[in-house]
Amino acid sequence: MITGDGSVRGVAYCIAIPLPQGKRAAVTSATAASRSDHTTSLRERAVLKVLHSAASRYRPGWLTAQPEDIAHRAYEKLRPRLDAGHVLEDAYLRRTAYTVCIDLVRSERAELRRRQSWGHPAGERQVSPEAAASARQVATHIADCLDALPETRRRVAVLYLQGHGATDISSVLEQPYKRIENLVYRALASLRKCLTTKGVAPS
Repeated sequence: MITGDGSVRGVAYCIAIPLPQGKRAAVTSATAASRSDHTTSLRERAVLKVLHSAASRYRPGWLTAQPEDIAHRAYEKLRPRLDAGHVLEDAYLRRTAYTVCIDLVRSERAELRRRQSWGHPAGERQVSPEAAASARQVATHIADCLDALPETRRRVAVLYLQGHGATDISSVLEQPYKRIENLVYRALASLRKCLTTKGVAPS
């Protein structure tokens, strides 16, 4: 309202000025783009939240990369599908985060082996060439035996040897806990039998 002294109180004025057709289209386009950016931002945060949770669960404690790093790496792998408008289930997001974890584990272990080949830090126990060769041979036998397992048992055995329990494996593979427990038992039994035939006595 306008008071006696000419001041304005309690009223918000909006003056409607007609815009040319082109400018109206530009304003509409800008508004739509703003809404799209907001929707994308919300979707990105939701996806990153799932990826971060999965990364925190599957990341080994000794891994240099933090859950935030893993989540963003996984998001970049998923970006083409997300930008294309695909709706990705949480289980698929978790598997992607797990895959990134495995890639980082392999990369970090390879880097560690490379550094160790340059020499041993002071105070570290030296490993004889014979012992190193024996360890490599055992690793080769384990890899061969894993490759010989049926696909499902192989996946279960690899996850188990990486330190994941039946509960985690059940979540990753989306299989009932009891089935995973049974698969772990059978996979390890097959692995022991295979290694024994190769002259390796697993504990």
